[in-house]
Amino acid sequence: MTLFYMVNWNDDDIRRYSWQIISSTLSIFVSVLTFGGIEEFIMTAVNEEYKTTALVVGYLLFFAMFLMLQVCIAITSGANCEAEMPDLNQEVWVFADPLIANFNERIKPEHKMLHQKAKKGVVMAEGLELFVRKAMQAREKRERYMKSSATIFAHMTGFAAINMGGYLMHLDYFEGSPGMAFVSVIINQVFLYVLFRATGHARHFFSGLDGSVDERDEIFFEATIEAENDICGLSVSFLIVQVIRYAITGELPTTSGHEPGHAGGHHASVRNKHPVILDHSWLQILALYLVGDLAAMGVARLPALTGDLVQQYPSMARPLALLQTVTGFVSSWCILWASHWLVCSLHLFDALGGPHCMAAKVLLAVGLSAFSVGTIRVLDRVEDAMRGGTGERNVDDVAKAKATQAFTQSAIMSLGILVGFSWEHCFDGGVSALAGLTATPHIAKLGLAAAVAVIVTPAWRDHVVPKEMAYDKLHEEQKVQEDELEESLHLSKNSADNLAAGRSSDYGEMLTGTDELTGEAGAGAALRDAGRPP
Repeated sequence: MTLFYMVNWNDDDIRRYSWQIISSTLSIFVSVLTFGGIEEFIMTAVNEEYKTTALVVGYLLFFAMFLMLQVCIAITSGANCEAEMPDLNQEVWVFADPLIANFNERIKPEHKMLHQKAKKGVVMAEGLELFVRKAMQAREKRERYMKSSATIFAHMTGFAAINMGGYLMHLDYFEGSPGMAFVSVIINQVFLYVLFRATGHARHFFSGLDGSVDERDEIFFEATIEAENDICGLSVSFLIVQVIRYAITGELPTTSGHEPGHAGGHHASVRNKHPVILDHSWLQILALYLVGDLAAMGVARLPALTGDLVQQYPSMARPLALLQTVTGFVSSWCILWASHWLVCSLHLFDALGGPHCMAAKVLLAVGLSAFSVGTIRVLDRVEDAMRGGTGERNVDDVAKAKATQAFTQSAIMSLGILVGFSWEHCFDGGVSALAGLTATPHIAKLGLAAAVAVIVTPAWRDHVVPKEMAYDKLHEEQKVQEDELEESLHLSKNSADNLAAGRSSDYGEMLTGTDELTGEAGAGAALRDAGRPP
């Protein structure tokens, strides 16, 4: 019922944030469950005590996921495997009434148009007067399929990058101290940067083989860059928080993020499906919460601090946007794991089976979801306040509003990670419990993950993603209006400054002329006094 309240709130921003978090939660749920099933099925055949072997398999799995991502976006965007260029800008009349079953479907020739004005109208269909609108149906469908498939594969590739970095971090050379563990994070990020640069050049090379770069290639480039940013944001933020937790507790978490078991005073294994429950001190819990709060404050300050830098150096836009995404994700991971530590330390669920039982996971997910709902409401109030109401606005007001919007967007992405992974832990626990009842748990888990993906993905793609895209489009139109307002205010300010400068110049010339006349009059008087004509 809370979801119904949020998606029908009397505020377009609240609705947009709610649909974004719902979409993010579902995509993370499907991606983690599917990747987890694939990865566990493969790793069952690998002896993880041989860390180098596990690392090689992790890299191969990442390359496979990354290749699938590139191929998927290339096909769904039409950049490859499509002979003729379709007219994506063709507008057709579609039903605009969301209460009917054929909403967003093309009207039939026998439907009679009653009223028509610009891109909206009313038709008579099956004895009813229904609203219709003009839409680029082919473009909208292509964008929806591309966005959904790219998001799923980007998340799966991001989790593969997390595993890859985790196996690297657990090598004997890096797991000795938090500092060396952080070096492995840097190496992992450099590897991703080089890979993304190389594939970027490859994309441009293959796009030019047909003699031209058309709109489909541009859509492919844009979607791929966004997917690569998601991969970096997920993997780098998770690995950084692994190092932070290592520095706070002195124990390096497993590749899946759980606390390690203890065998011989050191790490029992790289991956521990049934981790030992460790109590954490209140100081450690507060320290992790504090890091999360500092990261959230960094997200809030970055747009204002980097706005001028992006204007001067446009090439810095992507790295700074990625930095903001990573910082927001770090905040979410810290809050998620600190909350898990808190539940473990309070011993509230010992009678039910401990903090890893299903009841504890569900209640933790509910609590974090409630926290996210409250945060959304606060962010919306802040953003509305920064817009300045209906009064006069100056350039500084518009700049602050744009910075607030950028911060809000990063915060919503972070909340999506927080809510998505809190509920994913619940579903993963349920799937693991069901798979554990079979003779081959790894095969059963892979089958259950595939079944869930087949059921959930089409519903998410056809009913949630369109809502998210519609509200994003509305938001983009509002941003265009903000940019136009900012430009007009800049022009007004420059005109006023030029006018003031012109008046000052005229006044200075007038004073100069007066001084010259005064000097000439004084010289004439002196000549007369000397008996000579002036």
